[in-house]
Amino acid sequence: MNVSIVKCNDYSTMKNAIKQSLDLIGGLGRIIKPNDRVLLKVNLLMAKKPEQAVTTHPSVVKAIIQLVKEKDGIPFVGDSAGGAGLTDKAFEVSCIKKVAEEENAELLNFERTGTYRIKGLNIAKPLLDSDVIISLPKLKTHTFTFFTGAVKNFFGGIPGKQKSELHSKYPKLNDFSNMILDIYSAVKPKLGIMDGVLGMEGDGPSNGEVVKSNVILSSFDCVSLDYVSSALIGYNPMGIATTRLAYERKLGETESIEIVGEKIENVKIDFRKPVSEDAKENVVPFVDKEKCAQCLTCVSICPVNAINIINDDITFNRTKCIRCYCCSELCPEGAIRLVKV
Repeated sequence: MNVSIVKCNDYSTMKNAIKQSLDLIGGLGRIIKPNDRVLLKVNLLMAKKPEQAVTTHPSVVKAIIQLVKEKDGIPFVGDSAGGAGLTDKAFEVSCIKKVAEEENAELLNFERTGTYRIKGLNIAKPLLDSDVIISLPKLKTHTFTFFTGAVKNFFGGIPGKQKSELHSKYPKLNDFSNMILDIYSAVKPKLGIMDGVLGMEGDGPSNGEVVKSNVILSSFDCVSLDYVSSALIGYNPMGIATTRLAYERKLGETESIEIVGEKIENVKIDFRKPVSEDAKENVVPFVDKEKCAQCLTCVSICPVNAINIINDDITFNRTKCIRCYCCSELCPEGAIRLVKV
């Protein structure tokens, strides 16, 4: 399976970079026929501006919309943000709504599209009704899964707060990753394009530091794309649970991968890893009281109700906490940091 790597130092040249990356693996014409309904599954974690490197950059979305139209496909853009009722705001703040409107592509809020029940999971209908699914992840580290990529991007196919409920049901990394792969195997995406012009290192996917990684990667196999992308930022790819388990379940290619375009050693940059990677059981969330706006987002999204307000302070029940770090990930103020104890 081919994975292309193309250097891209600026979002202003995005369409050319993506077209080059796709041409290296055979082009969009391999998967899109005229009048195909093509769903672009973006990474819309929360309401953050493009330069904060939390969400798929709008320039990537705009370029793909245009390229799909050039193949006479009908593009749609869809996702569900991390918490209930936050998707519309996230579309707006991330500027994805703006480019979708400019390009006359319909936005699909998965909290309102309805779901199909598959393997005990409620998966947004557009992910199963579309002719072609394209994953558009952001190159980031992740405090729970360590790396988040084209495969994990489909967790956004679970609407709103149901994501937190699944963290409660699957608190262990391997079980959680197999659940992600259940979604992935149901959706069957045909292409992944990694937005790595700006990436995020450290305590991603929302509280890390922005880093210029200056790459676009593409593959018709999202597992292969994640394998190469994680290696590019300094991981052992088979140490990423979704990749290792996908290999075991024969859901993607990890052995016969050919990198085309740039050589990985010419673009590799070792991202700083999450604080939770070395000793996850000893890493717990703490509130920075100076940053905390007491919006109570953390209380509402905690999957095991381990967060409460006592004497006007956010407090954690450490015995109930399952260390999914949803509270830190989705705090709009970045007020919950992870600390080794």
